[in-house]
Amino acid sequence: MSFFKTKYRVVTDNYLGYEAQYKPWFFPFWLQLDGINTHLTIDKALEMCKAFKQNTQNKKTVAVLTD
Repeated sequence: MSFFKTKYRVVTDNYLGYEAQYKPWFFPFWLQLDGINTHLTIDKALEMCKAFKQNTQNKKTVAVLTD
């Protein structure tokens, strides 16, 4: 089900040209990847989306329980 997946997109901005954004499934707004980012080409912005998606999928959470 695509409702529970984080979505990524590239939009135009008024500074350099393109901005990479993501929308977590639980959040109603689009957010900028890694804070402020802006790119001259759409290809660079797409690369950032792909890298961010790959980074977040490879993360593993480790919980350490102590007494």
